[in-house]
Amino acid sequence: MLDSNQIKELPKACSGQADSLDKRHASLQSVPEDVFRNGRTLEECMLDSNQIKELPKKIFAITQLKRLTLSDNSLTRIPPNIGNLTALLELDVSRNEITDFPENIKFCSDLRMLDMSSNPIQGNSQIALIMFFVFLYSLPPGLCQLKNLTQLNLNDITLGELPPDFGNLNALRRLELRDNLLKSLPPSFGALQCLEFLDLGGNEFADLPPLIGQLRSLAELFLDANELKTLPPQIGSLKCLFQLDVSENFLEFLPDEFCCLAALTDLTLTQNNLDAVPEGFGNLRRLSMLKLDSNRLVSVTSQIG
Repeated sequence: MLDSNQIKELPKACSGQADSLDKRHASLQSVPEDVFRNGRTLEECMLDSNQIKELPKKIFAITQLKRLTLSDNSLTRIPPNIGNLTALLELDVSRNEITDFPENIKFCSDLRMLDMSSNPIQGNSQIALIMFFVFLYSLPPGLCQLKNLTQLNLNDITLGELPPDFGNLNALRRLELRDNLLKSLPPSFGALQCLEFLDLGGNEFADLPPLIGQLRSLAELFLDANELKTLPPQIGSLKCLFQLDVSENFLEFLPDEFCCLAALTDLTLTQNNLDAVPEGFGNLRRLSMLKLDSNRLVSVTSQIG
């Protein structure tokens, strides 16, 4: 009944082609054929929590793919062909065994969210051997060219340093760097002016660089489980900060500028070496949760509470 028409393509619903495929928790050993049967229309492919060990070349021919999630699998590498997926907006390869992440990720220039957490990623830079054969890795080349990223998760990848050009990622709003081996931040880090959420917990920071005060949009900051003895005065410039966790450090005092954090509602200073808080601490009038246990405090300013 469609004779004598000029229809060139049927709608997806009529063609039998799906634009979204969910094969999570399906006990898969490889990428299923369903993915390729829907290759002409597929935009979202979720393959999390399987036992997939490698990605076939055919998956990189699905160039309209916008979301690809592969967390909790057994992947050991991401092929260079990942650069063919130029429409990709979201890529999650967390909790795999990936050591090889290609420079060609830079061609996925529309990426908004990238999660590489919990992988032993080696990058392509110097690998330094330290005590007990622990390796310090840096990020793969090309990653800092993904200038549209708004969320980047790099937790638990044995990361020893950030590249000098990390500040190129200046669209970032959420950055997770928890449970790594970081001791410093590159000077370009101060260019992350859109950053609202920053997690540096579980690293090896003995000092927090003054550039932290340049992150004027920061609303949530996690610095727990580091080796901090104090905080820089510049932290008082974070006027949007409402949640701060500096627990499990070695803080001996807080700078007077700390009392300028007027937006703070949630402050955790548990397990430090504080024996006093600044006199102006009572200026933090929006505080609704304050944790100061396991310190050396004898008394606290009467302005609190």
